[in-house]
Amino acid sequence: VFNQPIPRFNMDKPLSDCVITISGFGQADKDLITTLCKSLGAYMQASLSLKHADNILPNTHLICKLATGPKYVAAKTWGLPIVCPEWVVESCVSGLKADEKKYSIENQSVFQQDLI
Repeated sequence: VFNQPIPRFNMDKPLSDCVITISGFGQADKDLITTLCKSLGAYMQASLSLKHADNILPNTHLICKLATGPKYVAAKTWGLPIVCPEWVVESCVSGLKADEKKYSIENQSVFQQDLI
């Protein structure tokens, strides 16, 4: 998804109200996703949190590669939206924050089939 140019609808910041953590990706992919999220106005942090503490903000989203791991389990328990990277791409292309339910990590196999 991130190995090709992504068209941008406008220069709006549709993710400006989002605090996002990324989990399950290699460093190169994580860097690409982070750069795109920041360009769309998101605040990115390594820690996943429900509470404000020092430089940590309460998360609004988790972007995962797979529906596994401690961050995934915590986000699911807390009721945070857990999305696949295509959520960020759709937000960039449309200029609007994409629907988290449509891009839920649980629906990831559906998107992979649609992209084939």
